[in-house]
Amino acid sequence: MKSVILFSLVVVSCFSITALVVAAESPQSGVTSTRPAPLLVSGYIAEAKNWLQYARMNLGDNENDIRYINEYLDKAGAKLADVGTSEEELDRLLTSGYIAEAGRWLEYAKMNLGNNESCVRYINEYLDKAVASYEKERR
Repeated sequence: MKSVILFSLVVVSCFSITALVVAAESPQSGVTSTRPAPLLVSGYIAEAKNWLQYARMNLGDNENDIRYINEYLDKAGAKLADVGTSEEELDRLLTSGYIAEAGRWLEYAKMNLGNNESCVRYINEYLDKAVASYEKERR
């Protein structure tokens, strides 16, 4: 009985997952492609908004946050404007994130818990990234 229920759940899950992908046919080319269903698109956009909100908190290095924003927007076939941001804002968030990360490593160094060589190395690394990012922003 348990195996029948489990099998039924797996089959239902497979059909549910399959239903989330919609086949789209292009009448001009006759080529069939797949695109995410509206439910997936709205989920991808919500996820991109979550990562944007997290990046705006400016807690540290935002490289991954920005990568995730772009990744989810690509999956949704959406644009930055769809989540209320722009390339310029992402550039600013990247720069400010590097500065925040350098500040965090400075705080660790101030605690003086031992050899600060790695802290100083990270401070310099993130400040270099901030300068490079800022210069890119200004172009």
